[in-house]
Amino acid sequence: MSISKSTVINIVLSYIGGFKLDQPESSTIFGTSPIACRAGGLSAGLSEIAQSMATGAIGFEEGLGLVSQNPLSDVITETRSTLSDYTTGSFSGLDSALPGVSGDVALATQYSNLKLALGGADGLSGAVAQLDKFEQHTDRLSGVKLSSDSSQANTASTSSGSDYIYYNGLQAGTPTAIIQFSSTSFRSAKYFIQGSAGVEHQTTEVFLIHDNSRVYLREIDQIYTIDPFISFTANINNNVISVLANTTINNTDFVIYGTKLEVASNSEFDDTISQEKILESAKALRGFFPDDETDFVRSQANSVFKGALVTEMGRELRDMVTSLNSDRFSSMSTAEKQAELEFITSNINSRSMEMQDSIDSDLNSYEEAKKKIEAASILSNITSNYTNSEAVDLLNLTLKPSIVSEI
Repeated sequence: MSISKSTVINIVLSYIGGFKLDQPESSTIFGTSPIACRAGGLSAGLSEIAQSMATGAIGFEEGLGLVSQNPLSDVITETRSTLSDYTTGSFSGLDSALPGVSGDVALATQYSNLKLALGGADGLSGAVAQLDKFEQHTDRLSGVKLSSDSSQANTASTSSGSDYIYYNGLQAGTPTAIIQFSSTSFRSAKYFIQGSAGVEHQTTEVFLIHDNSRVYLREIDQIYTIDPFISFTANINNNVISVLANTTINNTDFVIYGTKLEVASNSEFDDTISQEKILESAKALRGFFPDDETDFVRSQANSVFKGALVTEMGRELRDMVTSLNSDRFSSMSTAEKQAELEFITSNINSRSMEMQDSIDSDLNSYEEAKKKIEAASILSNITSNYTNSEAVDLLNLTLKPSIVSEI
């Protein structure tokens, strides 16, 4: 049986992405059903072909160069759609999906932290923003998007920018997170925070920056109508920065406007990676290091192989709704319910961090490849200069005989 190049590429993408790109729902690949492909259930023979292609020296590279379609696009879109259904409209969808939680005052703090993990204070941050970032990154790896310095590119990173945040009903005496964002994505921020409770009003300007282990917050200035009644602190936990407000008056409402700046290595640098540059660097590295068995393409584009990171986020969302609407959860004590919500929130944050870690790993490998090519090029030029016919005298004059012999 003859197998066309496009068919093999499709098999490879089925293998690495968990689903097919260009086959209709009712079709099969040599007797393998679409459901089996999605579940990673390719036959042993096809799995062997796909594995060989995906990890070979030029197999996945060829697939990247010819398909130019993100194999994770569908699963990212599906997961993000589910997530945004919960976060849009001030989390009205989540409130409807979890009536037993949203209506329980004793779970207000834990429920607020869950919402922040899913969509941030504005419903567009948190896991929602991380999915968007993962899609943009894998789009570049797959050739769907160009690097920012490409002559055909006309878009720039918009991850750094301004936020409007609203937080209502903070009770007195308990420091509570009113702002949260990823420490792996953002390095510093500035916020104007307006708090109101009855006739009492206060506006404070705060700056903060972190070093991955500690957060440094400074209140630059404040103005108030009667007396200052809100103070602010910040912490970092599980790669999440939290700005906490502590009020002395019940039912304090906040309006917040701020700007976050990305970690330098993750902002414009992420925009410079692209399929074209990865393929170019892989070709150069194979030229310099023909005996190196490293898959230079995959090392820089490994996120394309990690559809499981997205499907795990989707699974967390499904498990969350099932668990928090179950009889088991209803029968728990308040403390047990709070712990369950904290556990789910931690899992959501962990899934987001895993996506960011995968992006960072690709970027680090991309930078290492560039440095390795530069070093090899310099070494090649030096060697060439010392081994041409006119360099014999220079060799003998400047280097030890043993080194001359090695060259």
